[in-house]
Amino acid sequence: MKICFELAQQGIGHVAPNPLVGSILVKNHQIIAEGFHQKVGENHAEKNCIENLELSQTENSILFCNLEPCSHTNKRTPPCTELIIRKKIPHVIISNIDPNPLVSGAGIKKLQDHGIKVEVGISQEIGLKLNEIFFYHIHHQLPFITLKWAQSLDGKLALNNGQSQWISNQKSRTKLTDLRLEHDGILIGAGTLINDNPSLLPRDNNQNILMRKKRFVLCSNKIEFSQYQIFNDQYAQDTYLICPKDIAEKISYPHHQIINYDAKKSFTENIPEILKKIYLKGCYSLLIEGGANTLTSFYQNHCYQKLCLFIAPVILGQGKAINESVILENLPKIKHRYHLECQAFDDNVLLTYRWNKG
Repeated sequence: MKICFELAQQGIGHVAPNPLVGSILVKNHQIIAEGFHQKVGENHAEKNCIENLELSQTENSILFCNLEPCSHTNKRTPPCTELIIRKKIPHVIISNIDPNPLVSGAGIKKLQDHGIKVEVGISQEIGLKLNEIFFYHIHHQLPFITLKWAQSLDGKLALNNGQSQWISNQKSRTKLTDLRLEHDGILIGAGTLINDNPSLLPRDNNQNILMRKKRFVLCSNKIEFSQYQIFNDQYAQDTYLICPKDIAEKISYPHHQIINYDAKKSFTENIPEILKKIYLKGCYSLLIEGGANTLTSFYQNHCYQKLCLFIAPVILGQGKAINESVILENLPKIKHRYHLECQAFDDNVLLTYRWNKG
């Protein structure tokens, strides 16, 4: 199944809101075909794997796939189960059942009804992690939220004047590109916009844009749009302004690119409604990159599924930290409910925390 996961990962950034899926066909203990879902709206992994094979090749074979083959017709591609049946593949091994209510066991049942042996749950936890974004947005109808920041050893995200480029090293910034590719959208606060004037687009080492992304800016006051590149570059139509209703009424910005919220409530009280509106914009995963106040708001209100924390071996002393407004009544109330992964990028460290549902 490991090869299926590796194949599936090649679809990162290209298949959302669909899941990442890879497939291999094994016969006589040898891989004779492989495929993965390459782009939303195009062939699924199973079709790319087996469509061009003769029956003499597929008979007495085993099809491995990290996600249950689809069986419904409410999509742009035909059901993969029909192709598997037509190719007379007798044995299918799957990591995860598809959580989509249109599939969710129906694909397995259809294969079994045609005499095909189906095994489910092989490397299930790895499969869940691979498609954590897909599983979350299908179950909750909300974007999967990742909080990301880079900080010094003493916990500072920026100097007091807002300067934060660059705390992390080049390899860490390359990893940030990977994170941007994995998510549909990127969100920042007005402070980050003003201080960094970022493009928020994933780029290669030559600064070529790899992919367009939806970009969201939190703003509680009027801003001068002409000063910032995300409102003026070739992808400006993908930039959304999130602001209170009273501010939205005073600014000149395309109506469909404004997400407004109740000015009578605090921003944190509005977060759940804001996330619903972001989801309706077709953004099923959101990378929140800062600044400190924005990250703190989402963190303190538990509006996230994953934390990605880059730590660099520097001391900033006086500066801005994510935790300045976090208030705890006492230490025993802290709940340690995370899975931790640790990666090193030369002298930088990336700590990735995921909620432990157990």
